[in-house]
Parts: sequence; C-alpha cells; structure tokens
Amino acid sequence: MGNGTGKLDAELFQNDDGLETETSSHQKSCENDCSRFYRSYESYSEQLKDQLRTKRVVDEETLQPRLYREKTIQYLLKGIESPLSSSYSDLASSRPWILYWSLQALT
Repeated sequence: MGNGTGKLDAELFQNDDGLETETSSHQKSCENDCSRFYRSYESYSEQLKDQLRTKRVVDEETLQPRLYREKTIQYLLKGIESPLSSSYSDLASSRPWILYWSLQALT
C-alpha cells in the first residue's frame, strides 16, 4: 500500500530480478508515474475516513477496500452479455481482451 508520501512501498513494484529489459523499463516508468496517486489509509483525514466508512467502501475491521462480489459479478456478466455502448465504440477492437479479462475475473 502507499506510505502516505505519494510513493508506493518498494515491495509492490515489479521485480525484474536485475535483468532490465525495454518492457521492464516501461513498467517501472508507469509505476513511478502512477505511484503519486496512492496514499495509505492511515494518511487520510478523519473526515475522509468517516466518509469511506459511511459509504461502506472500507471494511471496518481490516481497513481494506470492500469487495462487493455480487455487484462485481453482475457488472462483469452485463459486460459479457451486452454489446459495447456507443461511448466505448473506440474499444471495439479490444472486445476480445475485454471478454477475456471479464471471464478471468469471474474465475
């Protein structure tokens, strides 16, 4: 998880075992770009924590994000069974990958 400084903990980054490739270099760059958006739950203001608890986004005991399995399954099945909406028309060529990852999420 994030450490509150806008940087992710090192163990969450991709490990290339000391063998840097073009792909691992791009992965590291992407991780560095994205890490600034992550913060630990502990670094949130009490007001934000209260909002997250009220909306039941965070599990009260574990302080982990809550996964709503049934809603997630419904969402994935809807995506599999329905054609892409017009707002996703640019993704038409990616439909096989969308189906693949939706099916993977259901397993």
